[in-house]
Amino acid sequence: MDLTSISKGSEVDNLLKFATERKDDLIFRQIVLNREKKDMSGTVTDTVTELGKVNAKIVASNAILGVLTDTDEIRDENLRKERLELRRKGLENRREDANVVALIMLEFELEEIAVRITKIDELISGLNTRKTEIGGA
Repeated sequence: MDLTSISKGSEVDNLLKFATERKDDLIFRQIVLNREKKDMSGTVTDTVTELGKVNAKIVASNAILGVLTDTDEIRDENLRKERLELRRKGLENRREDANVVALIMLEFELEEIAVRITKIDELISGLNTRKTEIGGA
């Protein structure tokens, strides 16, 4: 990056202030995204745990259906089992959605931010060097 067109210390100071503020904004965004990633990972874990509980209830419901003889009780248990199976499908969909799309998007944005922070660091270094060259230190 050619910074030789900058001839005043005040220009360098203004650019340094702007670059530092932008870097701080990016670091804040990075922190927020890392928290979202952690929360999302926790949500996935919670979903998997809940899915395990629902699957266990479905197995128990199948066992109960195997021993019931009363028609009304069989009907009630079948309804309960159907609700559990719907819940299981919802949890499986949520688990798949959270894993694939959102985490990839977060990782992509985090990588972009890391690249931008690196470029800003290079600019700040160049501006400090230029400030020393023009005697504004």
